[in-house]
Amino acid sequence: MEATLRTILNLNPSNLWTHFYIADALLYMGEFESAVQELLDLGDENDPLMVAQVYAYSGDVDAAFEWLDRGEGPDIDSYFNPLLRNLHDDPRWAAWIAQMDPSMEERAAIRFEVRLPR
Repeated sequence: MEATLRTILNLNPSNLWTHFYIADALLYMGEFESAVQELLDLGDENDPLMVAQVYAYSGDVDAAFEWLDRGEGPDIDSYFNPLLRNLHDDPRWAAWIAQMDPSMEERAAIRFEVRLPR
């Protein structure tokens, strides 16, 4: 899979998502250092959430929160992101996720009914 992604990257080096997919593949293969290196090489174009995911999955909770704090804050996808699951027991997680606007409680209160045509 990594070889295929590298071929795609060679064809379109400006595709940031390919870097993210390569980092995910490396992470799942247990190559944490290579995954981090893949993302850190992006420099200013990096997505702090992507780097935080790698650190969180590897168990480096402090580094994960450091990168989360560099980002724009959580969204609903962050809440359910399995790569961030290692952060859920840390008290900083509740504070970080509480930055969502609207809050989870407000979202839960929204009534949503789909009425199918007859």
